[in-house]
Amino acid sequence: MLKNENVEPRELSEEEKRERQEEVFDSFANYLSFCPNCGYVDKTNMYLMRAESRIKKLHDTGEKCPVCGKCIWELGYPAKTRTGFVDFE
Repeated sequence: MLKNENVEPRELSEEEKRERQEEVFDSFANYLSFCPNCGYVDKTNMYLMRAESRIKKLHDTGEKCPVCGKCIWELGYPAKTRTGFVDFE
């Protein structure tokens, strides 16, 4: 299985993680779940609560990344975005 070639993921910044803990988030953003070890994108275009639920399920079930075999799923945005919106050229 290949990585999603259309989306390069990035983890939330420390500031974004702090804001999330304070219940501050972009309600219109598109979040994704991905493996930070190899960059494999599990699923994208999710609202925050759905993305967090997806990541919890992946961890709870021990779902391993099909590329590198690790179970270290993270919440993220597409790379080079702060809001999660992607501009395809």
